[in-house]
Amino acid sequence: MIAAHRRYLERQPEGQRLMLKGANLAGVNFSRQRLDMAVLAGSNLVGANLQISHFDNADLFGANLAQANLTDAFLTGADLRGANLSRAVMLRCGLEGADLRAGQLMVWTGKNKGKTVQAVADLKGADLRHANLGDVDAAEADFGQADLRSANVYSANFFGANLSGADLRGANFGRARLKGARLNNAKVEGASFIGADLREAEMRNVDLDSAITAGAMLLMSVQSASLHTLPVAIRGMIEQHAQWIESNGAGGKRLVLTGASLAGLSLTACDLSGADLTACDLTETNLSDAKLCLTQMTGARLDRCKLNNADMSGANLGQVIGQNALLLGANLSPMPILTAEGRPSGREFPVNLAGAVLKGADFRGADLRGAVLDGADLTESNLCSTDLRGARWQQAVLTGSARIGCRTN
Repeated sequence: MIAAHRRYLERQPEGQRLMLKGANLAGVNFSRQRLDMAVLAGSNLVGANLQISHFDNADLFGANLAQANLTDAFLTGADLRGANLSRAVMLRCGLEGADLRAGQLMVWTGKNKGKTVQAVADLKGADLRHANLGDVDAAEADFGQADLRSANVYSANFFGANLSGADLRGANFGRARLKGARLNNAKVEGASFIGADLREAEMRNVDLDSAITAGAMLLMSVQSASLHTLPVAIRGMIEQHAQWIESNGAGGKRLVLTGASLAGLSLTACDLSGADLTACDLTETNLSDAKLCLTQMTGARLDRCKLNNADMSGANLGQVIGQNALLLGANLSPMPILTAEGRPSGREFPVNLAGAVLKGADFRGADLRGAVLDGADLTESNLCSTDLRGARWQQAVLTGSARIGCRTN
């Protein structure tokens, strides 16, 4: 078949295009082969050896290339829509102009029964060091924890793509389109984003000051404060926590700062989800736009703490104390509990504010649905335009509080 395909490419007699749709080719050795324009859509190429092979303009739509070795391979213009390239080794791989968008795949659920699903191109954990992704269309593709060090991503389309936890050090994203992309916890030291479109991108725990961003569009992007201005010990712990988040606890280390003082620090847009900030001093700390999902903050000091637009779903703020804290537009709604397979279980973990003393706090526009406010003291707080549907507030003190536009049912 390979020889016939080579004759097809060279337009020789008896040439025949390689057509292996849906074939099981797991572990196959196709190294150093010319497979340009081959049709391998939906094929199983798990663990295949494809080193130094040519797949220019090949049809790999929906193919499974997980853990395949594509070192020095060429996939210029290849159709990789919906393909699985998770943990693939793609050192110096040429992907110029390849299509890595989502693809509509047919999944068979029973005899002669199937359903169409939208599958994104999956490159989680892929090794793309020194790879050429210039002009690639990778809209909404998943590059979570991928290694893109020194990769060329010039003028590529990464609209809405996931680059969370990816190593982007030294990569060239010049003029790349990254609008709405997620780069949370990514490493960007020495990366170039010159002229890149980063509008609405989410970059929590990312030290953007260590990258080159001249001419980049950053309108409405979510950025952490200059991490290099934080104390070295705190910065190191946040970096470890970022790895802990992205690896689901398999790597890094959870941030535990029980009783520590973070007073006056700027932690805007940082992702501290799941951290332990029990009894921390957060006086005048700026946590606006921060992600504090399921964070333990019991007994923390919140005097004049800024939590505007922070995502605090499922957080524990029981017995917190503070005056004039700012929580405008904060998300204090329940955190959905997922099953082991990542599916919704139908249960939720509510925010706990029981026994909190937050006199003069400003909650305007905050989402407090289902929050537990039993025994909380919100004297002279501003609850205008908040959503308190389903909240519990037995014996809560609301003396002098403003509640215009507050939704309770």
